[in-house]
This record gives sequence, structure tokens and C-alpha cells, in this order.
Amino acid sequence: MGVDSILRAGRILLLAVGSHKATIIANTAENIVTNAVPASFLQEHPDVSVYLDRAAAESLSRRTI
Repeated sequence: MGVDSILRAGRILLLAVGSHKATIIANTAENIVTNAVPASFLQEHPDVSVYLDRAAAESLSRRTI
């Protein structure tokens, strides 16, 4: 699936597990929307749920549990 078809979904669930995902998760959620990080376009979707383990969330600047 491409970014366009994903963004046409009514609801998006993103699951990331492991410390090797920490940097891309932080770039996806906390930086500007850019083609360099295609997942960052999820910021523009009205219904996205993100599920992370602690390791995948370790690079986020803000955390709520």
C-alpha cells in the first residue's frame, strides 16, 4: 500500500515494537510532515491510533502511559 491509499482509510492503527523503531516513531509524530518521512503524513489524518511498546517510544519527547 502507498501513503495515498493508507490516508484514504477511515481509521488507521499504527503498531510499532522495539527500540529499532524509536527514531522513526519520533520523526513521524514530532517533526514536520515531509516526504523524507512518509509516515509523518499520518499527522494529517483525523483518526489515527498509535500503539507502542516502551522501547519504540523511548525517543519521544513527551510520554503518557
